[in-house]
Amino acid sequence: ADPAQAVGDIFLSADDSLVTTSPIQTFAPAVDDPYDEYEVYKGWEDCGTGDTNVHMGGGSPNDIINFATPGAIEPGGPLSDPDGLEYYSFKPGRYCGGLRIQSNTKHAFFEPGEYVIDGGDFSISAQSVMTGKGVTFFFTADIAENIGTINKANGGASMTLSAPSEGEYKGILFFQDDRAPPYDATAWFNGGSSMKMDGALYFPNNEINFTGGSSSDPTCLQVIGGKVSFTGSSVIGNDAAICETLGLKGLFNKIRVELVE
Repeated sequence: ADPAQAVGDIFLSADDSLVTTSPIQTFAPAVDDPYDEYEVYKGWEDCGTGDTNVHMGGGSPNDIINFATPGAIEPGGPLSDPDGLEYYSFKPGRYCGGLRIQSNTKHAFFEPGEYVIDGGDFSISAQSVMTGKGVTFFFTADIAENIGTINKANGGASMTLSAPSEGEYKGILFFQDDRAPPYDATAWFNGGSSMKMDGALYFPNNEINFTGGSSSDPTCLQVIGGKVSFTGSSVIGNDAAICETLGLKGLFNKIRVELVE
């Protein structure tokens, strides 16, 4: 991390290490919320309207069966899978009640666009495979207490997702409504998950947890949460050029107080 900065103190246990080329900055001024002016995408109708872009009854044992369209993977094509998995294509829209992806030897492909998960969680089971480029996932609900989160990216799940590089939601991969009750839920990226995510993970009131054994190898990942925890052998990486291409907002407060002679 460059720099490593905290409003409070920074504590490392005996087995931890923090690599930074700048002096560690503790008790620093708080930074502004870089996405405070953004709102949940409102391009889709509300739940229960009958709009073709509104999908009712999400969060089932496997929503691939309910909402996705099967397709054949062509050798060498953009959806080719080294394991020969059949892919199921999801279209942008509002998914009411949550969205659940289970393995069942199927590859979930998300077409570019906005996905509003209304009143439920985005649940990703072990061994499931997901890809999507130019996608943004929103979490919202009429009642704040029903706003969901990522629950859970379980061990063995494969996620290759990237945010849009243009448009209103440029750079945003996951966006949780800021009406969500503080620390009411945790966005989990569990051990053993193979995750390549490009963009911002925005959960301003909740916790984001990367736990032991996860292999996160993004070209650009920005993590914003009420609390962020890294446990075990979690890995986060960034490339400044890719972050600039995605249009990610700046985070760090450059103010630093020093005593000089």
